[in-house]
Amino acid sequence: MNTELILSAIRKNSEYSALVSSLKTSGKRGRIKPFAVSGIAEGADGFFRTALADDLLRLERNVLLIFPDDREANNMADILADSGVDVMKFPSKDFNFNNMTASHEFENERISVLARLAGLGKNGNFAICTSINAALQVTMPQNVLAEYSKYITAESSIETAELSSFLLHSGYKKVDIV
Repeated sequence: MNTELILSAIRKNSEYSALVSSLKTSGKRGRIKPFAVSGIAEGADGFFRTALADDLLRLERNVLLIFPDDREANNMADILADSGVDVMKFPSKDFNFNNMTASHEFENERISVLARLAGLGKNGNFAICTSINAALQVTMPQNVLAEYSKYITAESSIETAELSSFLLHSGYKKVDIV
């Protein structure tokens, strides 16, 4: 199936064009007001959201897509990624009430999204797929994230002493290797 052909057909639809046109000029200070779209056939919703996210990103805006649950958010993020849209998943916090070591995968995903929104790390607009539950959970303040974050890539160079000092300042403890 040729995805571009379907996306092109969606973009030619007069109602879709009117929606995108209204988003270009809506809100105070150029901000887009939240909106909801309903009545789209189940098989077409992924294509519609892909077209809309891609068009909004072309307007140099981040896109937040909120779903009823994490499963739907993850499915849509995969569809967007397969279509070439720069997308990140913002999962719900994983509360662990057992006496076992928890994975920090969800924490890492949440912090990565927050860091990128704060301008730490990779630049450029992107789409975020999340659930209503995740969107309503408390996060850390932007200034705290910035103070305790350091963006390092494979191409970066950092002195061991500088990294060690930063990690100690961030709450890590120096211990001997066992």
